[in-house]
Amino acid sequence: MSPTAITPEQFSTFGELLRYLRRQARITQRELAIAVGYSDTQISRIEQNQRVPDSTTITALFVPALYIEQEPKWVARLLELAKAAQVGGISEMDNMGDIPTGTVTFLFTDIEGSMKLAREHPETWEISRARHHVILRGAIESNHGMVFQIIGDGFCAAFHKAGDALKAAHQAQKDLQSEPWGEVPIRVRMGIHTGEAEAHDTEYRGYESLGFVQRLMSAGHGGQALVSGASENLLRDHLPNDVTLRDLGKHNFKDVRQPVRVFQVIGPDLPNDFPALRTFEFVPNNLPAQLTSFIGREKELADVKKLLGG
Repeated sequence: MSPTAITPEQFSTFGELLRYLRRQARITQRELAIAVGYSDTQISRIEQNQRVPDSTTITALFVPALYIEQEPKWVARLLELAKAAQVGGISEMDNMGDIPTGTVTFLFTDIEGSMKLAREHPETWEISRARHHVILRGAIESNHGMVFQIIGDGFCAAFHKAGDALKAAHQAQKDLQSEPWGEVPIRVRMGIHTGEAEAHDTEYRGYESLGFVQRLMSAGHGGQALVSGASENLLRDHLPNDVTLRDLGKHNFKDVRQPVRVFQVIGPDLPNDFPALRTFEFVPNNLPAQLTSFIGREKELADVKKLLGG
C-alpha cells in the first residue's frame, strides 16, 4: 500500500498514529520531545500506548510539531483516539500517584512578553519556547507535581504539598536563569496558592482557587515567584535551607473581597528586586459616595426639613 493511500481511520490507537505522523514529518523521538516539552522516555511511552496527552496539549503542542495544522482530518483522528484512550483508562496522570484533590496547592506560570518575543524573534522563538517547556515540566514532575493543563506557554500544575510546589517553582526559576537563551530571553512569572478544588478526570473544578492563583501569577513580573498567604501558612516551618519568603504586604485582587497577604520567593540564585505588583490599589464597593458638606449632619437636615413643612 502506498503512503498516499493511507487514511487516518486505519489507525486504531493514539500511539500508533503519533508514531506514523512523526515519521512522516521526518523527526526523531528526541526532536519531538524537545518540541513539546516532554522527555524522550515520555514520548516513547506515548507511542507504546502507555499514556496519552490531554486534548489541549495535543492541539497546542503536538499538532504544530507534527506539521499537520492544515490537515484537519489527521488532527481530528488524533483527538478522537486520545479521547478513546482516556475513556479506556489511559491518561497523562498514569503512574503519577493519586491526583491532588480537596486541598490542593496550585502552581501557575506564564512567560512574560511572549507575544512580543514571538513577533520579534520568529526564527528562534519556537526553540526557546520548547526548551522552556522541558525545564518547566521537569521541575514540576520531579517534585511530585502534575501538569494538568498548558495554555499557550503557561503551565498549570497541581501538588499534594505546598512544599513541593515551592521546590518546583524555585528549581524552575534557577534553571531558567542559568539557561543561555541568547537573543530570546525567557522570563517567567509564577504564582503559588493553596485552596479547595476537586479533580474530575483531567480537569479541576474550584473557581475561587483557580481564579485566584491565576490573578496572583499575573500580578508578578518575569523571574518572580509569588506565594499567597494561604500557602505561606503551610510553608513557614518547612522552607528549604536556601529559600526564604519576603512579605510584600496585603494586596487587593479583582473579585476578591478582602486584601490578601502576598510573599515572594527569595533565593541566592534568583533575582530578588522587582517593580511593584500589578494589583488593585483600592477595594471597590457598591456604596455611593457622599459628595456634600452635609456628611454626618443627618439630624440637622431632618430638623430643617421639619421647619420647611416637609
